[in-house]
Amino acid sequence: MKNQFLQKYIDELPKGERADVTLKRRMAQRFQETGRVDHKGEYTLFGQIFTQLKAQNNQNCFRQNGTDEKIWQTKFQGEGSIDAGGPFRESITNICSEIESDTLPLLIKTPNNRNNHGENRDCWIPNPASKSPSHLEMFFFLGKLIGYGIRTLCPLPLHFPPSFWKYMLGEELTSKDLKSFDTYSWQILEDLKKQSEKLTNEEFETIVQETFVTRLSDGTEVELKDNGKKIALTKQNIEEYSKLFLETRFNEALTQLKMIKEGINYVIPLSMLNLLTWDELESRACGDKGVDIVKLKSITSYSCCSEEHEHIQRFWRVFESFNDEERMLYLKFVWGRSRLPYDCENLRDRHELYLEDYKGDKDFPEAHTCFFQLDLPAYTTDEICRQRLITAITMCGEIDADRDANYIESDDDQEQVEE
Repeated sequence: MKNQFLQKYIDELPKGERADVTLKRRMAQRFQETGRVDHKGEYTLFGQIFTQLKAQNNQNCFRQNGTDEKIWQTKFQGEGSIDAGGPFRESITNICSEIESDTLPLLIKTPNNRNNHGENRDCWIPNPASKSPSHLEMFFFLGKLIGYGIRTLCPLPLHFPPSFWKYMLGEELTSKDLKSFDTYSWQILEDLKKQSEKLTNEEFETIVQETFVTRLSDGTEVELKDNGKKIALTKQNIEEYSKLFLETRFNEALTQLKMIKEGINYVIPLSMLNLLTWDELESRACGDKGVDIVKLKSITSYSCCSEEHEHIQRFWRVFESFNDEERMLYLKFVWGRSRLPYDCENLRDRHELYLEDYKGDKDFPEAHTCFFQLDLPAYTTDEICRQRLITAITMCGEIDADRDANYIESDDDQEQVEE
């Protein structure tokens, strides 16, 4: 009901004009292999789109309505794909992968992610150290991308802890939110509180050697107050210490979070989202974290066969045997996205299984990402079906990895990366 109410107002928002971008995936790949960071947004796919939209002065393109609506028309230089939807979705998946990497300066792994400890071990947070004008522009761009996801229900494969979404809605954070991205620090804080309740003043000051300092998620040591390094933690000031500790950690990337929030608000007014909880907001922006088989089946149609056909039943048995990563790879292979939207009701293109009964065990399945379609050979066993599908979804990372006959890779691009 809430989403229907919200959708009514979203449909009345003014739309922007779609942009055109040309992307050089090989240049982005070569840059990533150098181990450098794209601080100004020049070489990565994210950077190429960021730079081109800035040059076109087209920031309203993020203001789209409908899960199938594109922000930009995508041309992958040197590849044979035509953007009827698949290349755009592929570009979104590609840049989200870059955002959650060391190739861009925007995000860093949460301490829980880095230490493989606690909850939300797959999450990333804004990098407190990224403060240059270029960085802040890119954070604003990231916010607009997230705003597009919220507005259209186009699922973005991004992973943020609950505190990120709560900040966007203006919700108050508690110590449990620290636990959600830095369990070690939360545990230390909890242990200090317990020690202060059990020990005498003298025992506490003998055992506890802490001062008013902490480390941020990027490892930077900061003082909780002026001359904090010289202020010893005692039973008398532990409440102040705890309060300042949480404030410092929650505000460690406040500048970056504000820019992301401004970007979201540019695309969809945040005042419209106040009726949502933080996890509902996350679901609108990022879709389902896992691939729900029941939901996928509900949006699946069949060509040259019925749902009861033995080869279709074989496909679903094999798909059910996939782990979460393999299911997301399948979606990426057949659709260009790795997640299903939170609400699939208004999808224009539904998942289609097209049975090619004239093909057999030696053939591989083919995908049409623009139309969310899989051409499925008539495999004779579950094992062969699984082998062929796994090979296809893991080996076919690009829509079209072959150069056009007339394509010549630019020496200038190579030189730019090697600078």
